[in-house]
Amino acid sequence: MKKILYTLVVLSTVLFTGCREDQLEGEVPGKEVTLTFSSRSADLSAEALSKEINKLHLLIFNEDGSFSQKKEFASLADVTPVKLPLGTYTFAYLSNIDREQISGLESLDDIVVTLQTDANGDIILPGSIFSGTDKITVGEDKTSDASLSRMVGRLDVNVSGLKGGVELQSVTLLGSPKSVSFNGTPKDTKAQLKVPMSKDGELMMGQAVAFPTCIDSLARLEFVIVENGEIKTYVSTLKNKVEANKIHTINAKVNVVGGVFDVDIQMSLEEWGATESEDITATQKVYIDSLKVKIVMEAMSLNVEQVKEIYMNFLDPGRENSFSVHGNKGEEYYGIDISGDTLILHSRGRVACGNYTMDYITIQDSSYNRLYALPAPVQNVVIDTTCCVVIVLPKMPDVAATDKAAVLELRAAMQAAGVEIPSSWKGDNINLWYEIELNAEGRVIGIGYSDLDDYEDDYSRNRVAKTAASANTASKAIARTLTGEQAIAWSLPTSFKELTALKCFNMSDGEYYGVLTEIPSFIKELSNLEELSVSVNSATLPELPAGLKYLEVKSKTLTQIPAHIGDLTQLQVLIMGVPDYEEDDEYDYDYLPLLSQASVASIEMDFGKLAELKALYLVGGANCEIPDGLWNLPGGSLRELGLYGFSRIQVPVLVSKWSVLEDLSLANAVMAPSDIEAIKNLNLTDLMIYSPVFGQSGLPAWLGGMSSIEYLTLFDCGITSIPESFSGLTGLRDLDIPRNPNLTGILPTGLLERYNAGELYVYAPESKGFSPDGTWLEVTPERINVPVEGGVYEVEIKTDSEWTCSFASDGDCVTVIPEQGEFIQADSITGAGILTGRGNATLKVVMKEALYGSWRCTGQLNVRVGQRNTESVSIEQAEAQEERLETSVKDSCSLMAGDMFVLDVSSNTEWEVRSEIIDGEGWLNMEPSYGTGNGTLTGVLEMPDGVASCTILVRLYSLRTGRERAILVTGHSKSVEIPRDSTNMK
Repeated sequence: MKKILYTLVVLSTVLFTGCREDQLEGEVPGKEVTLTFSSRSADLSAEALSKEINKLHLLIFNEDGSFSQKKEFASLADVTPVKLPLGTYTFAYLSNIDREQISGLESLDDIVVTLQTDANGDIILPGSIFSGTDKITVGEDKTSDASLSRMVGRLDVNVSGLKGGVELQSVTLLGSPKSVSFNGTPKDTKAQLKVPMSKDGELMMGQAVAFPTCIDSLARLEFVIVENGEIKTYVSTLKNKVEANKIHTINAKVNVVGGVFDVDIQMSLEEWGATESEDITATQKVYIDSLKVKIVMEAMSLNVEQVKEIYMNFLDPGRENSFSVHGNKGEEYYGIDISGDTLILHSRGRVACGNYTMDYITIQDSSYNRLYALPAPVQNVVIDTTCCVVIVLPKMPDVAATDKAAVLELRAAMQAAGVEIPSSWKGDNINLWYEIELNAEGRVIGIGYSDLDDYEDDYSRNRVAKTAASANTASKAIARTLTGEQAIAWSLPTSFKELTALKCFNMSDGEYYGVLTEIPSFIKELSNLEELSVSVNSATLPELPAGLKYLEVKSKTLTQIPAHIGDLTQLQVLIMGVPDYEEDDEYDYDYLPLLSQASVASIEMDFGKLAELKALYLVGGANCEIPDGLWNLPGGSLRELGLYGFSRIQVPVLVSKWSVLEDLSLANAVMAPSDIEAIKNLNLTDLMIYSPVFGQSGLPAWLGGMSSIEYLTLFDCGITSIPESFSGLTGLRDLDIPRNPNLTGILPTGLLERYNAGELYVYAPESKGFSPDGTWLEVTPERINVPVEGGVYEVEIKTDSEWTCSFASDGDCVTVIPEQGEFIQADSITGAGILTGRGNATLKVVMKEALYGSWRCTGQLNVRVGQRNTESVSIEQAEAQEERLETSVKDSCSLMAGDMFVLDVSSNTEWEVRSEIIDGEGWLNMEPSYGTGNGTLTGVLEMPDGVASCTILVRLYSLRTGRERAILVTGHSKSVEIPRDSTNMK
């Protein structure tokens, strides 16, 4: 029988962004290692292995055997290369199990794999567990080639003889270990493994997978038989133990004669695998290392001579090898050439050959003005080993006259009111305006970006996308504050109703677009409108287009949500909130809407018709009651719900019918745990609670039992401790507990294990008496603002533990110097490097002068105690606005042969020095020949014998701008007297 070799090669697209090493999590140099697997140990074909393996876990151990990190992949098809610092590692693989079944990750020998329990409490094993190891050296080995083999055996049980009132109740494997070591050695703890049985004609048949039974005991099967209502149990010892990678076929015949009961068993053993007649190797993709893209226009509509920058994005059908190409005119590696009316873009980077779709392109001039807008994706872009591809850009559509006039009037209305219009809304060619979308007929179908797309994408959105989609969920990345300012109010012009093809109108951001005085009644005439998102100053809302799928209204003046909103039966998203900017500093965080600004006093709408609703967010005033009808919402598709403010929030038990609800936000000033206990029956993944009284008497135990929660935010909830019941939050990945200043203690045991394993993030900035793992650390200041000229600053560390300090930044702009305290590793660090110490300490931070034109003027000083407790100091330096390049000798000087010429450079830029002979013979080589910032150059004037004089031009160039300082050096032989004060000798 030939061995079957299956190699899965997964390679990622790498686009080079410079000549530096790839970075691992932005901190240390690293290399990519491609993961490859063979199935020869399991005797499987390529297809069979790929079908059987799921939930692949990669455990990485350092050279000394200590645990490094863990990665998970849904299947072999999802495996991606791993990036690691240079060094030697052991890769261990486990498949077909949940993460909770793996423990003991301190070293490879400690790993234990455990059986799991189903909903009925029966011990089960959910599939064929594969394992394998491989030792690789990053920097020498480019692939990890592991042979995967099964850790389990299979039981095929066939039971016959069940006649005349005799029934088989169960078949159970006795003596199976509950857990095994990574090498397959059984542990002492025994388990009873139930074999699922089903009827097939006259036979009862079942199948189960099991860990190998203990070395000193044979396998035993327990049969429970019911004869005429009487339960009888029979235990039969098998011929041998259960073995890994073997199929154990058991044919059992039940005998019940004259009250005598037994089970006759025959057992056979065979390899568990597929025999193939030839080797199978997975097809590997073909890659190229550079690409030339020729861009031509279907019909010329731009001046190619104006093009300065191009950015293009390409998608393949599976989006596994998607990539981008970017170029600037004049750059060597990412340059743009022009040949007649053709743009030629050069790109260096690894790209997989194949068939792509170009879904996006931006072409800009030197002032970043848009020169072209892609009306539709370009299909069937074939990239092959010729490394050259031609893209024909379709002509931009001619804009319909009525639509063009309406959009221009919209811009004029905004300008007249004082609204700062988008920077791209220049000229009259609205094809080139960002946030304006046209169809192939030149009709305007979109104004502003669509949020509906996020909700229609089968809910595959990540958490950042989810929360950003609503002004009333978790915060946007940066809170925008308009202190003491009112948003500008303006009105939609009547011509807006001519945009009859419009599908999306999104101008809800009052900071940028101002606030509409009202939604005009003619909006109902826009029958194609599917998405409406605006800020308004009106007290109520007019009737809206029946086809709306997304409605978002932000208002401080809205007092009523009228009944006709409930008639919008196609709604998928409904958001009634307040503007997402602040007029005061009431909140330091943007987690919640400004509840005090909500004016909604009544909700008249009926929710019973909204069967398509996926997301609902409502903000009510302090005198507004939640209508009972809300809980009658069909809820078959409701996945997100946010209720904010209101006179009271109480959740009834019938909320459990919302079986697909996964994201819930509740905010009310007097909300107690008993008010919302019914949510414990929901399978939520994301829960946010705001109520200053919620946790004053302790957090409820039922909250800790919601094991499906992955993201939990308890904002300003009066919490004093995290209870032990929270160990039940076995799926928790993110625990945000801001604004709980009285919180003390540490995490409970279960959460602490997840925290120390790097599986849980905890955020509690105001809880000074709380530490997730019990370590105490305080670092001040939180931020250092540095002027252009640099400076010296002190950082205070307060702790009773050992600590490490590193600085995350490129370059050598910052030097960290130990000043006071007990230091273990006390060398100063500049750029990369680590300081270590114990207890309180003071560090000196020396910031250099900012370099002109440098993109890097910020950094972060990170101090860590224990495994996860980290405090950071953000360092931000002002950018240099003017270049400085000065020298101690201004224009000229005289030297004698053999004299040293010393030139002091005062600069805030990168420079280079060159010398050239102008007259006579001689040379003056200055060292160093290039540098950054201030420096001192030296050189000795040398002249051949017999030469009386020479003239040398010393040029100091700026590598940023090309500016230069020129110094004329006149040289004389030693026989010539020159005034000593005319030299620059030192």
